[in-house]
Amino acid sequence: MKRNLIFITFYSLLLFPFFSVLSDDHHSSEHKGESGNQALSCQDIVDFGFKLSLVNGHLWAASELVSQNQFELAKRHSKHPSEEIYTELLPYFRATESRGFSEELSRLSNLFDTNNTVNFPAAYSATKQRIDRHFDELPLTDDGKRVIVFKLLSQALMEFEVGVLDGVVTDLPEYQDARGFTEIAGDIASDLGPIARGIERAKSLWIGLVPQVDQKIEEPIILRRILERMKSVLDDESRKTLCEGFS
Repeated sequence: MKRNLIFITFYSLLLFPFFSVLSDDHHSSEHKGESGNQALSCQDIVDFGFKLSLVNGHLWAASELVSQNQFELAKRHSKHPSEEIYTELLPYFRATESRGFSEELSRLSNLFDTNNTVNFPAAYSATKQRIDRHFDELPLTDDGKRVIVFKLLSQALMEFEVGVLDGVVTDLPEYQDARGFTEIAGDIASDLGPIARGIERAKSLWIGLVPQVDQKIEEPIILRRILERMKSVLDDESRKTLCEGFS
């Protein structure tokens, strides 16, 4: 626990200068929702994209575990987004008068109550399509996507550090969460240049989603290096255009 607290404190200090600048630069910029009734800042949009991606990461892990006949382990990753993260997306849905994807997410989650593995692939596909559509409709620039990738990888590293201690998986759900967030970061980064190749290499840290007890997990050195390089680039170029159509 002490080790995790030290890590979290370190990363909070590392991220503070960049995200405080981002907030200052974009807090006053506003984007009208489709209804025109509520303004959204660029920071709101970036935050929404990040939370959408967290949901996607959880559901990716659930889907992979279902495909490996690990239905009980998958349940936690499917239930968590519907019970916690989704509620944080509601302000954006209200601002844009969107129905969101609660129906699809509920249908997917309810399959675990009846142990219905047969219908899971179709339900997962429908839910992911809705999430991806929301993400693709966001007025994000490539820089805005890079910020989301950075935040996803930071979250992945934090959860990896919580889930793995001295090369041994001590918290399996956190270890699996980290893999899901890394997967989605890689998807977003696919058209953002060399960062995608680095993320692909970083995936080798995970020896499957359910490693054997005697399997040794490597230190996440490559993930730390990717984050250090990304932070350096983001700081050097002082990103000011994270969203399209914002002054």
